[in-house]
Amino acid sequence: SGNVSNLTGINNATLNLIAQWTKGDYPLTVNFEDENSNPITDKNIVNFSIVLLGENDISIGAISGTDNQFTLNKDNSYKITVITGAGYRLDGFTIIPEDGAIVNQNENNFIIANIAKATTITIIIKANSYEVTANPNSGTFDDANLNGWSLSNGVATKTIVYANEYNLPTITRLGYSFLGWFIGEAKLGENPVVLTASDHTIEAKWQANTYEGTIDYDNDKIIVKRVDGQNEYDITDGKIIATTGEPIVLRVTAKEHYENVQVIATDTIVVQNSEDTTTYTITGFTEAFTITINADAKKYIADNNIQLYTI
Repeated sequence: SGNVSNLTGINNATLNLIAQWTKGDYPLTVNFEDENSNPITDKNIVNFSIVLLGENDISIGAISGTDNQFTLNKDNSYKITVITGAGYRLDGFTIIPEDGAIVNQNENNFIIANIAKATTITIIIKANSYEVTANPNSGTFDDANLNGWSLSNGVATKTIVYANEYNLPTITRLGYSFLGWFIGEAKLGENPVVLTASDHTIEAKWQANTYEGTIDYDNDKIIVKRVDGQNEYDITDGKIIATTGEPIVLRVTAKEHYENVQVIATDTIVVQNSEDTTTYTITGFTEAFTITINADAKKYIADNNIQLYTI
């Protein structure tokens, strides 16, 4: 713009005025915010480049600037390319003043032109949400401590925003110690956040507990051996170590003058007798236990009277 005043030609000569213009340069500020208008400065979340465009939108060079401040010319067009980190996406933009520059968005590119005023473009970055499935791996969820997870067919699911906490549900498994939640072989730490940029499954891992048991029997009546493959071992001091999920096999033989062996265990223990009647498979170890083994004395007929064998 300009003005002309009080011009007088010599001897009333006609004056021809030619206006000359210089290209206007104006500042552009590029900002990034989340959907709640919080500024984003972490370059791991978002970064960008800006270039001057020539004919047919061909880049002809990067534009120098300090941080997010640039000087652009009204008669040129520019391309801002935004690169988001894993788990984030573009979610629109705002421009101030609204009646200033022309901005067209094409995916992660912004073409900006006609900058005739100081301009600020604010690009909105939003974290993605992912569905997470929690596989209890034979564990049981505590219905009172699901922490927002939904149960269906024994597994829990939850939609979580990237970089937010899992807020994991409480889980237990009888006879096992909880080792933690895992993605593959990677264990989630304490108060973990979602850093997997896709729907994914976390899995509970467990370690079987071991328990000491007592084998209560009378050596004078019964022979008890622990069977391990092809080998048999004595029960030392009537004590035996069992692991949850792993069976114990006992070979129980009544001595001469005894019969009808009975193997009785505490409530949680399951005893199965094999076809050979001397081998017993015992499972269900979830606490310290006692196995009681007994046998009846054989009956003999003496002088037409039935008598029990006694030592």
